Amino acid sequence: MKETIFSKFAKKYDKASWPQFEVGKKLLKSINIKDKKVLEIGCHAGKLSLEIAKIANEVIGIDLASNAIKIAKERAKKNEAGNVKFFVRNVENINLKEKFDIIISNIAFHVFKNKEKVLKEMKKALKKEGILALSFPIEGVDNEEEFREVYFSVMDSYSYSYSKYESKIRFPTPKGFSPKKYIKNLFEKEGFKILKLSEEHPVFWFKDEKEFINHYEGSSPSKNYLKHLPIKMRSKAKKEILNKLKNKTNKKGLKMTWGYLIVIAKKY
Repeated sequence: MKETIFSKFAKKYDKASWPQFEVGKKLLKSINIKDKKVLEIGCHAGKLSLEIAKIANEVIGIDLASNAIKIAKERAKKNEAGNVKFFVRNVENINLKEKFDIIISNIAFHVFKNKEKVLKEMKKALKKEGILALSFPIEGVDNEEEFREVYFSVMDSYSYSYSKYESKIRFPTPKGFSPKKYIKNLFEKEGFKILKLSEEHPVFWFKDEKEFINHYEGSSPSKNYLKHLPIKMRSKAKKEILNKLKNKTNKKGLKMTWGYLIVIAKKY
């Protein structure tokens, strides 16, 4: 199996992705997982799976990143979590015999290429009237506007467009659809009834601009935000971005406002 970029940078992502973990904990508050059998899709290094295991009866976490699954297994062993297991799986072919009460996927759905096929696999893995709980960014819902403002200004000075980069990090909303309308139609088409569809905008504080960039580069290894620039320009551009972010930092730190959707749906 080909190594994914999230596998190659598994330790770096695990360290940098604390905001994603906070989003996941908020997602858990939207559903009842007590004594349930839960599947987490896109579990990476298992932090959220272990949180789920504190409440649920049984948890299985799957991810395509083999190095992340290795970390997850070590973490489960260290925490003596006997009710959680981890497997390397492709979300387009989950291939598990068990059926689940709940499937959770936190800040992962947007990176799955064939979303219709993924939803079909999720539906197949759920018990009758099982619950699907997801969080993910989508085009049309503002995310990290504080960074994007800085990035735009620097790229504009080099006469490079942000649009190509943007299309890589969020799946697009088709023309004529709002994000919520598009998601509602997509999920209902694949046999799910929407129970909750909300837009969330939590604020995260970073110590300074360096901590944010380390998070940004580490938690999103596939997002090479400077790749549209010639190699010789990238170092200078990064310094300009860091300086502009530094100017936005106050005594409390550097503020970043996230934006994403929460979807809770029932199989029918």
